[in-house]
Amino acid sequence: MGKYRRMNRDEELLFRSSDDKRFAFNEINEKNAREGGDPYAIPYYLTGRKSQDTTPPTYCSGRLHTNSSGQNRHYLDWIVAGESSSLLLPTEL
Repeated sequence: MGKYRRMNRDEELLFRSSDDKRFAFNEINEKNAREGGDPYAIPYYLTGRKSQDTTPPTYCSGRLHTNSSGQNRHYLDWIVAGESSSLLLPTEL
C-alpha cells in the first residue's frame, strides 16, 4: 500500500463541507479501516483542472504539492493540523 491515498468523491464532499474538519478526518479514516483500506495511508484530494501541458511537479516538505498536470494535492492531516494550531492563536492582540 502507498503512503497516501486519494479520497473518493463522497469522502471529499464530506470533508470539504464539514465545519468540524477533525471529526470528518476521523470519520473518513474509520470508514477506510472498516473497508479494509490501509489505516496508515494519508488521505488527500485534488483541486484544479487537469492541464494538457505537463509541468514539473512541485514538492513541499517531501510531499507532492502540484502534480505534472497542474493539480494541487490537499492532505487532510495538514489541513486539520493547521486549523488546530490556528485555534490556539490569540484572536485579539
